[in-house]
Amino acid sequence: MPKADDILKELQQKADAISAAIDRKQAATGKNIARAEKQLLQIIFDSLTRHLTFDAEGRLINNTDNLAALIQVDKAFDQFRKKVLKGVLRQYVSDLIQIAGMTGELYAGEAPAATLAKIIADNTLLLRAIGVTASGNVIKGSILWEVSNSPQVRQGVKSVVISAIQSGWTLAEFTDGLRTFIRGIKGATGRLVNYWRTYAYDIFNQAAEVKNEQFRRGLDMQWLLYVGDIIKDSRAFCVKKAGNVFAVIEADTEWPDDPDLVGKKSGIPYVPRIDRGRWNCRHRIRYITEELALQIDPAKVKLIKAKYNI
Repeated sequence: MPKADDILKELQQKADAISAAIDRKQAATGKNIARAEKQLLQIIFDSLTRHLTFDAEGRLINNTDNLAALIQVDKAFDQFRKKVLKGVLRQYVSDLIQIAGMTGELYAGEAPAATLAKIIADNTLLLRAIGVTASGNVIKGSILWEVSNSPQVRQGVKSVVISAIQSGWTLAEFTDGLRTFIRGIKGATGRLVNYWRTYAYDIFNQAAEVKNEQFRRGLDMQWLLYVGDIIKDSRAFCVKKAGNVFAVIEADTEWPDDPDLVGKKSGIPYVPRIDRGRWNCRHRIRYITEELALQIDPAKVKLIKAKYNI
């Protein structure tokens, strides 16, 4: 029987491989969004300028007609989502499924290959979690719907337009201001890329953990290892959990109340074994049998079994 340290080392290597793959997919997603961002700027500009009026000196008029043109921002973003972002989302969902499938590497040898392959191939739960139909359409109100609508970027564009109207910008000033807001200054990433960067990484990780939960159910495992290295930026929540054994019931019950869990006052729901250390967490969960849990930490298993009567 392999030693506990050897098991942890092997799992760490596999977890690192998943993290590295997410980094590559994240970078590719960023490039796709950057290309789409250029088209977004043009769509917004074309939609707005047809509905804005300028005075004899070539400056935007501060009146209700120009302010009413703000509705064109929403129409532009909706057009962008349907005509441009749809292709980016299709690739992103494909990448999410691929990353989620890599979770199966954590369970190699735990069950017959056919059993593991069946779990990997079944993406019903995953698609439901991220908000995509079997045919590939994004479900309204889902996490992908919210991200693809880019509400913060929309509102930012509206603020630029309002400022331009109230300040009486020329067409050149308006064009430059809009371009700077959306595309950023030279050498910096644009607003849409930054927005996606905020959410895309966490969605990749959440997709992996949703698939991980499928493996837990399919293999009937009630114990887990918190896998991942400790680095200088590791949160206290993760530092004290890395390399340790937990029961599923223990994690679900106690992690939400952990004093070191960040974001408790954010109002954003916390799902312990999906969100782990929350935003940008690089640690992973590997579900294990009770036999392996006993091998790694028999005292902890005895304590938790008594505490939760399991």
